[in-house]
Amino acid sequence: MAAEVEFINGVPSFSVGQFTEVLNHVLKASFDEGVWVEGEIQGLRKPNPHAYFTLIENIDGVKAQLNINLFAGPLRNVQAKLRQQGIELKDGLKVRLFGRVEYYGPFGKLNLIATDVDTQFSAGDVAAGLQALPFLLRLPVSGSPATRPSAAGTAPDRVLVHCGRVCRDTEG
Repeated sequence: MAAEVEFINGVPSFSVGQFTEVLNHVLKASFDEGVWVEGEIQGLRKPNPHAYFTLIENIDGVKAQLNINLFAGPLRNVQAKLRQQGIELKDGLKVRLFGRVEYYGPFGKLNLIATDVDTQFSAGDVAAGLQALPFLLRLPVSGSPATRPSAAGTAPDRVLVHCGRVCRDTEG
């Protein structure tokens, strides 16, 4: 630290820059080997050659989020690993990412600088979604007659899956 820390009634008092430095020191000491974090991708942006997004988790109405930075080299590796499993990096995909945690003072944000992906985690989530399709196809469909199953109860011609949502498409 550039300047000495002042204490007020035995409690440290930091400048913003000093505090940022302390936070990064604590994060590095706590997660020196890196950390795996899982969640759902939201707000994916790919300004060449990097990717930025938020990992979100929403359990019982309690939301948590973490900013993800995936820089050029690791991004190429992550995309290649996912493609080998037939998976694309996109909003709605559940992933488990490995990286190092940093607090970026200029933006005041906690980030995971991601360097790897657990493809088995994402592949398992995609497979679980596909296994649910037969059950979902038996669910009643509301809406206009054009979106309801026919009186004969035939299955739809196509099933569209997007961001974890399943929709029937009865038009050919």
